[in-house]
Amino acid sequence: MMVLYSGTTCPFSHRCRFVLFEKGMDFEIRDVDLYNKQEDINVMNPYGQVPILVERDLILYESNIINEYIDERFPHPQLMPGDPVDRARVRLFLLNFEKELFTHVLTLENRALKGNDKALEKARAHIRDRLTQLAPVFLKNKFMLGDNFSMPIHCGSCKVSVSRSLKKKTNTVTKFRSSRVGIRSSLAR
Repeated sequence: MMVLYSGTTCPFSHRCRFVLFEKGMDFEIRDVDLYNKQEDINVMNPYGQVPILVERDLILYESNIINEYIDERFPHPQLMPGDPVDRARVRLFLLNFEKELFTHVLTLENRALKGNDKALEKARAHIRDRLTQLAPVFLKNKFMLGDNFSMPIHCGSCKVSVSRSLKKKTNTVTKFRSSRVGIRSSLAR
């Protein structure tokens, strides 16, 4: 059975959870305290970060690598497009999503910044602004990059951390996600 070492507030970990649920996989989640990690995390991942996927003698880290492995190993339902150009666009979209949103989520989750209201509000504002910019994509398409459910929709899993950290904007973000993604049975788990 696969084991996913995952942070409860880590948006990268949530992406892997969504992919595993969408694939209908049997797997075990081992929640990791991000501020008090056990030593074996550093043994499995030299960067000391989650998520980490362990399957038999294979150990993978980095959410994009884990998710692509899962999609290729268990091809149904396929989450990455079959066309190489579309796959490249998805990969670019995922990279941009990480750089433009996830880094700010990590700022909100950083305990060292708890007293720095200016930095936290700046991160919240950046996330709100970027999600607002993305809203037209959802009005135009059934899913993020078209009419098919695919890997980029799992980027939205950062909503778990974002909505908790945005505080006042939680209902807005939740409605935005649930109106587009909440219909998927695996995402409702």
